[in-house]
Amino acid sequence: MSHNILRGPSISTDNLEFAFDAASKSSYVGSGSVIHGLASGVDAELVNTVSFVSDNRGYFNLDGLDDYIACNKIDLSDTRAVTVGLMIKAGSSTNAQMIAEFSTNYGSNTDGFFCSYQDSIFGYSKDIMVGTKGNKGRNIVAFSKSILSDQQWKYICLVYDRSPDSPISTRCRLYVNSVQQLASQAHSPNWRSDNTNNFGNNGLFVGARYGGVAPFLGSVACCHVYRKALSTKEMYTNYTAIKTRFGL
Repeated sequence: MSHNILRGPSISTDNLEFAFDAASKSSYVGSGSVIHGLASGVDAELVNTVSFVSDNRGYFNLDGLDDYIACNKIDLSDTRAVTVGLMIKAGSSTNAQMIAEFSTNYGSNTDGFFCSYQDSIFGYSKDIMVGTKGNKGRNIVAFSKSILSDQQWKYICLVYDRSPDSPISTRCRLYVNSVQQLASQAHSPNWRSDNTNNFGNNGLFVGARYGGVAPFLGSVACCHVYRKALSTKEMYTNYTAIKTRFGL
């Protein structure tokens, strides 16, 4: 099923739990700090000096100092599989940065997830990290930082899948413009846990960790959160609905 959340082509809304789009006046009126969610009544807030840019029909600029987007709690407690879609463009900073975190502390919470950029953690060296911690331990996969370091717009999909039929090696996946990416570094056996618990009812922080830690330098145009692992066909539907406004 699809729904015309923004002007123009439709995105998939099957199991869509949260969404915002800077291009939609229903989501952001062009001023102020409040973002109105476009699914399930969950809203968000621009924190500190996040700026709105009207180019490309609208997007948010994050300064890499203390800006981020704080989304109210999103209830994902009935699912073991989640997809987060983001149209983003990274800036030139090589500092460790958080693209998204679903929890107040991914290092201790067992029902959240994260995606960081230019990060070196848990034995991995400076790359994109897609990971989660569950009831059995951590799942973390590294992907090449070159995916974002060209400072071009990309629609990335982060898939966190604890379903029993999902291979442990692919519990954390990254897709760019609907194309699945390969891991850039060998997986440590320590970060391939067979987690079986559901995700939680947490806030989502886009562009920083909880409290503004590890701020992201770049731009964010829209965000989609699903209570399932999207198919590549659904990702492509979303990508084609958004890409033309960015000249892709």
